[in-house]
Amino acid sequence: MHLLIKSFIGIDQGIAYLFATELNGKRHAGSMSEILKLNKLKLITIYSYDRNFDSPILVKNSENNRAFICSSINNSLNQKIISQKIKINGLSVSVLNNE
Repeated sequence: MHLLIKSFIGIDQGIAYLFATELNGKRHAGSMSEILKLNKLKLITIYSYDRNFDSPILVKNSENNRAFICSSINNSLNQKIISQKIKINGLSVSVLNNE
């Protein structure tokens, strides 16, 4: 499962948010690596629609009722939306308006 979680870009920031003692808006305040290091043995709950993590996940810290939703870039729905809505031409990225 550890390798699957790595495909969720930004999950470290989300976990730091779950355990930060101080917030800056909806983000953790302070060093992300320090927050993760201090809380590496704490438990979080991860909910997924399916067992292969091919759907968004909900990550929750029950101690302070904080949670976040994260989706893998490899998720089949994300890949479908990206292929339909994003056009890449060299270094230029455009969002397509297909209404």
